[in-house]
Formats: sequence, C-alpha cells, structure tokens
Amino acid sequence: MGVNCIINIIIAAGGNIMKKDWKVIVTNSPNEPWWFFAGWEKDIIAIYSFAEKQQALEKLHTLYEDFSNKYANVKNKTSTMYAFWNEDEKVYCESCADDLQVYRGLFLTYKEEPYNE
Repeated sequence: MGVNCIINIIIAAGGNIMKKDWKVIVTNSPNEPWWFFAGWEKDIIAIYSFAEKQQALEKLHTLYEDFSNKYANVKNKTSTMYAFWNEDEKVYCESCADDLQVYRGLFLTYKEEPYNE
C-alpha cells in the first residue's frame, strides 16, 4: 500500500524534523475501503497526516461522528476502518451494466499500512 506521493514532514519546535507516520484517509468509491483493489489510491479524497497517534485517533473519531450524521449506514472491518453510505448514492458501472453503491471510506494508517487498535 502506498500514498507515497505525499511528503509528510514537519518542522517541530527547536528545528527537529518529525515524520508524520499517522494518516487518516477518506475515500469515495464503489468499493469498501478495506479491499485495496489496484488503483484504489485514485479514490482518495482527503488525507490528514499526524506525527502522533493520539492526534490521528482524534481526527478519525471526529470524522466518524460527522459521517455518522450524514450517512444512514455504516459498516466496519476493524476498529479503525469504516464504510459509510446512503442507499440512494450509486454510480453506474458500464462494464457490469449495473448501478453500484458508493461508499465513503474512513481509515487509519501507520507507516503507510492499515492500522488496527
């Protein structure tokens, strides 16, 4: 897995450089976020990067609450990986000649790998 196109460093107090290894990723896709099919990165609509785990967890929980208020359905794969959807949000798939459900994915990564508490 890799979202390597984004450089995540910050200059902390005192001039120390800290890598932001924790990421909260939001996707919009006809696939639930835990499938990671080839090219899944194109479905990313937001990445929030953090140096500290607690900051990342706080953002994850804030977004979880926001999405819970916007979407009627939610399913989780782990304690840090969620799919949200409304039944009426679909996209037409030409190759399968059918409408596919659209999911808003939300998940946490650490060092570019899915993280589960």
